[in-house]
Amino acid sequence: MKKPILYTARGCKFCPDVKSYAELAGVELDVVRLSESNPHGLRSAPAIEHNGEIYIGIDDCAAFIRRFGKEAA
Repeated sequence: MKKPILYTARGCKFCPDVKSYAELAGVELDVVRLSESNPHGLRSAPAIEHNGEIYIGIDDCAAFIRRFGKEAA
């Protein structure tokens, strides 16, 4: 199964929180900076892409991590 991708941006105050929460939940993420790769034209971070779905913002990212962590367990 392909790992979810966490898109981050420099200066994003919530990106480290999402990354830490994923680690605590046991969810492995590939981390990509929007300045290096932005295939979806995202304008804000954090965002998670998985299986063609995109979750934008800390609330949607946290909800995804909770669901994905349960599915992976």
